[in-house]
Amino acid sequence: MKKITKHSVFTVSIMILAGLLGLSVFLSVKSADEGREAAVFPKLVAEGSVNAGFGAELSDYVADKLPLRKTFLSAYGRFLSLFGQSVDGGVVFGRDGNLVFGETVDSYTGFNTIGKRGAFILADALSRLGVYLEENGTDFIFTVAPNKNTVYPDVMPKRFVEAGNKELDSLFAELDSASVGYVDLREVLTGEGLYHKTDSHWNGRGAALAADAILSRVGLRLDESLANAATEKNEEFVGDVAELLPFAVAPETIDEPVLPKNYKDLKRMRTVMDNEIVTVCEGGEKNAVVYRDSFGNALFPLLANTFEKMTYL
Repeated sequence: MKKITKHSVFTVSIMILAGLLGLSVFLSVKSADEGREAAVFPKLVAEGSVNAGFGAELSDYVADKLPLRKTFLSAYGRFLSLFGQSVDGGVVFGRDGNLVFGETVDSYTGFNTIGKRGAFILADALSRLGVYLEENGTDFIFTVAPNKNTVYPDVMPKRFVEAGNKELDSLFAELDSASVGYVDLREVLTGEGLYHKTDSHWNGRGAALAADAILSRVGLRLDESLANAATEKNEEFVGDVAELLPFAVAPETIDEPVLPKNYKDLKRMRTVMDNEIVTVCEGGEKNAVVYRDSFGNALFPLLANTFEKMTYL
């Protein structure tokens, strides 16, 4: 009797799924949305010239003729998750329920990184900026928020071979050579449970450690009420990586810090992702201009409660 392997099961399942998708096209004769005229198959050549919108029109046609498209994508996504894969490679199904952002894999494996020359160019640019700011009486500090699989390499599946922290090591070596002030957050993000399982970012505890390390570099410390704030349970948290999947995953239960708001925002802040936020804090110290990415979202209330004035960009 022929042995049925995981590969053969995978192949057969794909063939069945593909057959169902094809059948759906032929059986669907109505528009997916009631009251809207059904899309027609686009013409490659229209009015004597090539139809430049053929690709977009074809996409609309396929979507219109597949009323169960989302259902099939969800089923296909769940099937791939059994093999630790996602539909487009944007999500890696890690160990212990961790979801890892696919774009961090290259850094983890050491493939397609900025390289030594890229690190040198970046360090040189930061050095020039730092010199300019220091000549004008302003301290300059640079930091990098480590990826989840940098802090916790064990969450990655065995099929990915870790390259160590060569990319960050190379960058920080160049920063040292260029005399750029920086904070290596890997040194403080050493405990367990500092990142969300279904998200690519650090959680409240991880953000507090990072904020304290950054503030220490400029002669300040995170207040005890912020570093060890009370928390409340959030049982409905769905991380940004989970939202990339074509199917719903179980919400993650997290402990959200309940932080005081001792600062005022001067520009009618809507969300922490606003392009520019300006805050003042009575009793705070020093002024800061902070350039950040999405890792800065959790840092915001910690820093805003510490600096006398802060511009968050």
